[in-house]
Amino acid sequence: YISTSPHDAGTAYVAIDGHRSDVMAPIALVTTNLGKSWQSIAGDLPKDEAVQLVIEDLSNGDVLYCGTQFFAYVSFDRGAHWLKLNGTTLPPAPVHDIKIHPRERDLVVGTHGRSIWILDDISMFGQATPELRAKPIALFDMLPARPRLRPGRDYGNAQGIFRAKNPPMGAYINYWVRDAASDPVSVTVADSTGFVLRELEGPSRPGFNRVVWDLRADEKHRFNPSPNEEPGPEQFVPAGKYKVTIKMGDTKDSKTVAVLPFAMGKTR
Repeated sequence: YISTSPHDAGTAYVAIDGHRSDVMAPIALVTTNLGKSWQSIAGDLPKDEAVQLVIEDLSNGDVLYCGTQFFAYVSFDRGAHWLKLNGTTLPPAPVHDIKIHPRERDLVVGTHGRSIWILDDISMFGQATPELRAKPIALFDMLPARPRLRPGRDYGNAQGIFRAKNPPMGAYINYWVRDAASDPVSVTVADSTGFVLRELEGPSRPGFNRVVWDLRADEKHRFNPSPNEEPGPEQFVPAGKYKVTIKMGDTKDSKTVAVLPFAMGKTR
């Protein structure tokens, strides 16, 4: 498998899968000079996992993704060290292909025997520089979010529908926590006047964390339609820019998220 860098025309990656020849060692190489020389980026991958492919992050050339005979991995230092991505949702399976959706920044993994696995919004991986990870807590840039409603559909559906769950709707608030903490992370969302219209709480485990804001104000600030009315756009905050602030102890960080106009059926 050969892939090229989206950042540097002279950089390319080669993964060699030798398991059919009983060569299970991970073989992953990179060239930065148009193939004149190559070096291994197998790093600390398990010695019995043949590598199927390696690709580069769309926003950060130091971040790599690879699929092996059993798992998917990410590296934040160009292949010196690798972290397993499967978690608890993807059992061990050969990872034959990996793509990054250019708009949604979802990691889409094609497997042998376990269909398609999607890790929603990996934009925080490309932002996780060593400088950011040295901070006690840090908020990542957020992708624009659009309020939407999913219409129901009963007619025409067969007895059994085979599909995955939809991801949570709203703005993905991704943040970094350096050290273990006993207190949760508080999350506030304020409008352009500074009025705090939503308060949330998130985990404080070390590493990457996420809270999803559903683009609604707290119930006490929310306009409630008549019980006989179907929910509509009025339940969401107006389009605009909102300030998101995370706080843990005495440390806090803030960034702005854009809320796009409501549009039935659109996702972004």
